[in-house]
Amino acid sequence: PVDAHEVAEELARRFKLDMVRFSCSGSEATWLAVKLARAYPGRDQIVKFEGCYHGSNDYLFVSYFPAIAPARPAREFHSLGVPSYVWKDTLVARFNDLGSVEELFRRHGDDIACVIVEPVAMNMGVIPPEEGFLEGLRKMCDEHGAVLIFDEVKTGVKLAYGGAVEYFGVKPDLVAVAKAIAGGLPLSATIGKREIMELIGHHKVVHAGTFNANHLSITAAKVVLKEILTPDVYGPAHRLSEELAKGYKDIIEDTGLKAVVQWIGVNGHIYTGLEEPVKDYTGYYRQDKDMWWRLAYAMMNRGVIFEVLTADDQWTISVQHTKEDVERTLEAFKDVAPELA
Repeated sequence: PVDAHEVAEELARRFKLDMVRFSCSGSEATWLAVKLARAYPGRDQIVKFEGCYHGSNDYLFVSYFPAIAPARPAREFHSLGVPSYVWKDTLVARFNDLGSVEELFRRHGDDIACVIVEPVAMNMGVIPPEEGFLEGLRKMCDEHGAVLIFDEVKTGVKLAYGGAVEYFGVKPDLVAVAKAIAGGLPLSATIGKREIMELIGHHKVVHAGTFNANHLSITAAKVVLKEILTPDVYGPAHRLSEELAKGYKDIIEDTGLKAVVQWIGVNGHIYTGLEEPVKDYTGYYRQDKDMWWRLAYAMMNRGVIFEVLTADDQWTISVQHTKEDVERTLEAFKDVAPELA
């Protein structure tokens, strides 16, 4: 359809890549990205990061919520019904720790096909990449001939007009997007360099699906990308999110509540029970989830859902939110915080 071509062109332009394939969910987009990344260099092993979620496909549903292992991240699978050989080639590194990635490349060398990463870890609240982390991944992948995949299902067209690719200025080989691109309708996309994506066109990598690029979702995506999430909306939304985050921090300081606020762009998270910034899964794991749920219920009792209702997610400021919404949220938090301190 013409509309699908227009949406594909828009995504390729935003993420500064060449070609696009549509699917229906984020899990499908990351699955296809890994499939392409394995086929391109002809290798099998995948590097992912402890605590990061890339959908429920069998290759990547590893170390999603693992036990804490002090020496190196634990490799754990999180669903019955999947033979262990399916994920035996999935290796696990620690987010924001280039040394852990270097170790895997030293041990496995030319067997590693790709590194897949959430540019901002959003299965652990909100953990931005430390300076040099994404650049270091790009450098290591180039040195070892591995493919770098950004899972932008959450950052996508929310963090910036061109997602994390634009925001951080690091260009991956493949990007997976979903969720916001079609305003919540079932649509995802795998975006990549021509020489990798053409493996599908040459019938070397199979990708099919009855509802891929379905007209309803594509029409929604065209409206979202061309009429709603335009370049001018990001600045105001980012400023509202910053106002919310700084308001939370001021109240935490005034009340003595033990909590840390982290945010980037329109997303943020309150880590209850912590005093130090969170930079990886180990830090996230230490948050007081019971306290977080007490906070969540107390806020709901005051008419505010302050984050997605799970302690591993985050708030999102949308184009519909206003300064009044932020002020109402902070008033509720100001009432709740002393009870938890």
